[in-house]
Amino acid sequence: MIIHIMPDANYSVNFMDYINEHCGKKDHLYIAIVQKSSYYFDYYKHIDNCIVIQNKYDYFKYLPEYRKAERLIIHQLNRPELMFYWLFFDRSIFNKLVWVIWGSDVYDYLYQSRSFKARILEWLRKNFIARVKYIAAYIYEDYLHCKKIYPSNSKYFKVLYPGIIDVKNLREIAYRKKHVDDKVKIVIGNSADPSNDHIAILDYLEKFKSENIQLYLILSYGGTREYIDNVKVKANSIFGDKAIFMQELMTEPDFYSFLDDTDIGIFNHKRQQGLGALIHLVYAGKKMFVNSSSSTYTYYNRIGIKMYPTDQIPANDYGEFIAFDRIQGEKNRDGILSELNEVDNLTQWKAVIYDSL
Repeated sequence: MIIHIMPDANYSVNFMDYINEHCGKKDHLYIAIVQKSSYYFDYYKHIDNCIVIQNKYDYFKYLPEYRKAERLIIHQLNRPELMFYWLFFDRSIFNKLVWVIWGSDVYDYLYQSRSFKARILEWLRKNFIARVKYIAAYIYEDYLHCKKIYPSNSKYFKVLYPGIIDVKNLREIAYRKKHVDDKVKIVIGNSADPSNDHIAILDYLEKFKSENIQLYLILSYGGTREYIDNVKVKANSIFGDKAIFMQELMTEPDFYSFLDDTDIGIFNHKRQQGLGALIHLVYAGKKMFVNSSSSTYTYYNRIGIKMYPTDQIPANDYGEFIAFDRIQGEKNRDGILSELNEVDNLTQWKAVIYDSL
């Protein structure tokens, strides 16, 4: 039996369906902590081999199952209570444990407070990760950064979550024509999380406020009311009605249709984040500005998918800012499609699940 400890997210639901279809239900058990208020609660309940819990201490009901499992896969390392137990009471678990990096579980240290509790949690993470022998991630640079911050001798597996993007939909919209008006439509960020750094981007773009542009600031989930209000005040003061605030969640088809009708994406995250939206924008032929300190920027440029650094924007004139070579756009599209190769991705997940550790 392979046991997966899952966070509450659409990627988790897609992953369970995908693995059940391609690897068989009988070999897998999913344990997810999900509140009844979750958008995906009913989805989890309809997956036969998924156990839904609502209290973090319910994880301990399944200690015998963890010990008997052939492999234990933790999707996102955000369960300190289990980390504490295994670190101090059952270190044999590390011989069969695989951690799949989600992003925040590597980079949270950048945003943590200096409180006593935060320091204790960081100590726990450091000591736990030091004993993790197997780490999976889509972006190799995330793995390298993890080893730099949390030194370990872990083995790397490459994986990409299924359903991060609808490949069939990508093929359908690949050559969709640009909208007929000449307004340049710019998407800023992927959520209201402060890690998007919307305000810095607004400062970068201020010099273009008289140009024929429309800004779409994604503020539909995450973040605090204070942060959202600060972004709205700043954007309105500079751009007026050229700033549109996207505060309502859209269905995936509607969201991707919206992205198709834009021209430029600007993601100023310092870590890997918003991959679904980014991949769609790149494949749809949009110019992407990404924070040059992020693993996303390094990884995609390394494999030939052109990302432009956000901190380059202040040095650009308007023509340079909106210019995008079609040939490079075609290379980007081909590169993304190669990354989404379904056969390769399934092979990579089977290696994590079944290969000898």
